[in-house]
Amino acid sequence: MFKLQCRIALPKVAAICLTLCTAHLFLPVAHAQTDLTELTKAPSFKLESGDLMLRFQPSRAWTFDEIRWKGQLLTNPSSQSGLVLSTGPGKFWGGSHNEGGLEKVLSVSLAIEGKPADHMAGGVFRGRNIELTKKTQLADAQVQSIIRLKDGILECEQALTMQQEMSIDQVYAFMFPWTTHTKHWLSKTVNDVTREGDFGGTAQNWELRDDVQWSSVYNPENNVAALTLFSPNSQKGQGIKHAYWVRPGVWNTGGVYHKQYYQPLHKITLPKDSTYHWKVRVTFLSVAADQWKEAVQEAAKSLMTAS
Repeated sequence: MFKLQCRIALPKVAAICLTLCTAHLFLPVAHAQTDLTELTKAPSFKLESGDLMLRFQPSRAWTFDEIRWKGQLLTNPSSQSGLVLSTGPGKFWGGSHNEGGLEKVLSVSLAIEGKPADHMAGGVFRGRNIELTKKTQLADAQVQSIIRLKDGILECEQALTMQQEMSIDQVYAFMFPWTTHTKHWLSKTVNDVTREGDFGGTAQNWELRDDVQWSSVYNPENNVAALTLFSPNSQKGQGIKHAYWVRPGVWNTGGVYHKQYYQPLHKITLPKDSTYHWKVRVTFLSVAADQWKEAVQEAAKSLMTAS
């Protein structure tokens, strides 16, 4: 009789143990999802170094939506920044894009002069050297994004690591949504050819579309030039390569900008465990309209020599 009872009880015990183990396994996952939700609920905050200010939106996967230089607004706050990839036509991931799926923020850290700061509290953080690091999940890829402000110079660094083999329609490593107050652009190609143009007309179009060492835009209304210098592994691209997407219209309405893109990858299958790195520096110059081209070229030469 005792043996029979044991045979009946053991399956019940096993079932209970299985239920408890299963429930325990799922507890950390539920906790992680709660943490991710809390990260994206954090208030906006600003980073300031020298005359440069960036405003960040945690609800947009901790990407910046505003760049100011000496108080002057240089970008369209309604646009996106950061790394964006697509897994098919119109299926974008990254920042506030969710057509393909949501970017999952895994971790965020902020350091001012090398010391940790409370990035969840919002407010304004000021220092000579500021570094914001985040790790996120985009489909079958993980991204580490580092944004540094160093004495008024902006550095952006991306590392894309594939957890599984994945077919990519396109990757934009960096995006800067300059306002339509910018009227001119100037660049130096990898073949040392200087190219330039004016943002004009009323139709949407692409400008530049080339492999470049650096590229710059100029805003004659506030006499500010934004100069973007690309590291050697970020000078060549695919598809549109380095380009400006011109979307004219009434300023400060959604989707209106002279948006700067760097597209390093286009219609390609990326193997599992492969990692890709890209890096840019953006410096800003206050300069008169009749001197901006010379000033930008001198600054580019100086900064590239120093690096």
